[in-house]
Amino acid sequence: MLDSKFCLSIAISTCLLTLTACGGGGGGSNKTTTEENNTSSSNQSSSVANNPDFDAVTGVYDASITNNGIKDESYLYISGSGKITAYNYLGDSKDVGNNCYRVATEKETNAVIDGKTLTFSKANSEYTTTINDNTIVWKLDTNSNSISKIVYGGSITSSKIALTVAGSSLVVDSKKITSPNITDITSSLCK
Repeated sequence: MLDSKFCLSIAISTCLLTLTACGGGGGGSNKTTTEENNTSSSNQSSSVANNPDFDAVTGVYDASITNNGIKDESYLYISGSGKITAYNYLGDSKDVGNNCYRVATEKETNAVIDGKTLTFSKANSEYTTTINDNTIVWKLDTNSNSISKIVYGGSITSSKIALTVAGSSLVVDSKKITSPNITDITSSLCK
């Protein structure tokens, strides 16, 4: 037969285990609602459903152009699901605006490619998307798992292309950059 002290001890232990399992002992996220919203915004840009087929191209690319000594600072981001986002930095010498980034609009650099999603072909080791009936191809070097060439419309083969398409500058580079990274950009979006 169980005595009352033993039963009380079991009841208290059960309550403590339940509280600990449910998070009653503390822990969990200490992020504020603002921090959670910023993380959410960041994840929207970087994609929630990453696909390993896009590991070779996922990242930020410099898409800046300098004309007459004036630099127009722009970046291209390819997410882990192959979605392309073009960003314009407004604090450069061309825009002379705030120290922030926005998604490219109208005739800004890479606005013509913003929002497109790449398709991957394992058979051809390449990523493609179409702009105005022309295809951009990122050729994958399977030995180094990096982009070796970019082809536009079947006629330009290079590690970087810069041309005008539908009145908008198209700048695509094969080399990823480390600064700014996507977190730097999304944490400094214009309000």
